[in-house]
Amino acid sequence: PYSFSTAVSGTKVFDGYTFIYTKGSASSDSVACDFSCRDRPQSFKPHSFFTIYIAEKYAILKALRYVELVPEKKFVLCSDSLSGLQSLIVLCS
Repeated sequence: PYSFSTAVSGTKVFDGYTFIYTKGSASSDSVACDFSCRDRPQSFKPHSFFTIYIAEKYAILKALRYVELVPEKKFVLCSDSLSGLQSLIVLCS
């Protein structure tokens, strides 16, 4: 299957990096989010009052907490939430 890591694997730019994918979703009656690293998804059921934006940011937060706990230090965080990623820039500057 096609993925971002497959698309960039020939570039050598990300050699030695581990890819983490995040996702948040919401429907009229539920909210969910997850991140996946090495094809092992970690799913979370946040509070039902979370919006899709908050669910996306929560998935990113969980992924970053995971990164803090593992010995590897070279990661590429992939998310389809541009606003969630942009909020990290504001937070870290």
